[in-house]
Amino acid sequence: MWVAALFAATLAACLTEPQLKVRSPATPTDVGDGWAVSTPEKEGLDGEGLDRALDLFYSDTAFHNAVALLVARHGHLVLEAYARDASERERKRNIQSATKSVTSLVFGITRDRGYFGDLDQPLHEILTQDFGSDPRKKDITLRHLLTMTSGIAFDNDDFTVELLVDRPGDPVAHILDKPLYAEPGDSFYYRDADPQLLSAAVTRVTGETLEQIARTDLFQPLGITDFHWEADGAGTTLGPIGLFLRPRDRVKVGQLVLSRGIWQGRRLVSEQWIELSTSTQVMGHDPEAPYGFYWWIVPELGAVTAMGHGGNYIFVARESDLVIVLESLPHANADAGAPLDRFLGLARLVVAAAR
Repeated sequence: MWVAALFAATLAACLTEPQLKVRSPATPTDVGDGWAVSTPEKEGLDGEGLDRALDLFYSDTAFHNAVALLVARHGHLVLEAYARDASERERKRNIQSATKSVTSLVFGITRDRGYFGDLDQPLHEILTQDFGSDPRKKDITLRHLLTMTSGIAFDNDDFTVELLVDRPGDPVAHILDKPLYAEPGDSFYYRDADPQLLSAAVTRVTGETLEQIARTDLFQPLGITDFHWEADGAGTTLGPIGLFLRPRDRVKVGQLVLSRGIWQGRRLVSEQWIELSTSTQVMGHDPEAPYGFYWWIVPELGAVTAMGHGGNYIFVARESDLVIVLESLPHANADAGAPLDRFLGLARLVVAAAR
């Protein structure tokens, strides 16, 4: 009898457990961080359409690990929703592989400075480490790194353990020691190894890390002061992962791309690089999402997006003059978070609300 009573009590407790997410007003306020705020209606967004997107965001099933949804239109922040509490606004979290898209912006800045004029320059002319016994590795170019086509066989799970846990003294040599799965340039294979080699090349040529360049030439002008960018065991900024940003600052990155490299009247990245890096350079694993230079292309919505593990997106819809940011907590199973097709279901609602 007592077992039945205990079961009933436990069941009752579960049934009365508060929801994981708490719906609250999604109206942004001016906090002096450089964002002009407005309302969806003033910027030509249908409120009912946005409500449908918010319903998805607050769902404990569709986006159970999502914590923030923000939308900017016409350069104004118009929607700012937090699923746990408003303190999420000031909390920086790992943007996961969306870091790659910021790496692309920083690399573009170095090109604007006069470095890396030839994207087909062989990597071995920059990084003088031993490229191993396979002479084909000397055919790897900067373009191959930017398009994930170097041919180096180094899965991301192994990369995380070997470079970030084991932390070899010479990470570049460690990566270059891996075998080739294909001829350089022949096959797209999404990995963290390529952007890490690109980061090392930037430091070797400029004498500065990605983090240092981003701090002075990207984040400072954007008014991004609270960030963290991790490095490998040799002090080289992580090119593929490890950048921590606050939600509103993620939207600034998207707005910069939407404005083709200009933030509040100041050019930070050349329009040429923005156009080049956000146009199709190679076909990725998903035919509906080609790949640029560390940006995924979404032709259906006239958009590009940065995409990070678990559901971290900086989505830039040029044709609709929109930026959408979804921030999510990491998830052990990437498919259980917010894979691209699921996120695009939410993005379509916001784009459809644009008049």
